[in-house]
Amino acid sequence: MPPWKERLQELRVVSTKEVRAAFPALERRHEGFPVAYFDGPGGTQVPRAVVEAMANYLFQHNANTHWAFPTSAETDAALAGARRVLADFVNASPDEIVFGANMTSLTLRVSRALGRRLGPATRSLSPSWTTTPISIPGGPSHATAESPSASPG
Repeated sequence: MPPWKERLQELRVVSTKEVRAAFPALERRHEGFPVAYFDGPGGTQVPRAVVEAMANYLFQHNANTHWAFPTSAETDAALAGARRVLADFVNASPDEIVFGANMTSLTLRVSRALGRRLGPATRSLSPSWTTTPISIPGGPSHATAESPSASPG
């Protein structure tokens, strides 16, 4: 049984107080009231254990991948291990798991990959809740979901 499944069996329901204690950012107060900023363009809140793991990596192992330094080998091993764990969790294979700098960068790369596969006949769409059109390279100019040119075909 994978380690994460063993750990899952040990989990219990925790109180709101315990959850708040795990997230240092939730100690923040504004004008005397507790506040929480759950998501934003700069990222999201993380528990103390994640911050500690990141600090340990940055202090002890931080290096570019695929070089002939011990810290590079440690970075490669950490990434491979994370891919294995996540692949097991989502029922995938490790080579199907990709990490990136942030969701914006990953989305751009996915759109470019799709654009190469779909070709110039692909139409561009923009969801009605955004003002930024989603375009696929090689497709027609930025059609929006409201415009007649956004229909398939």
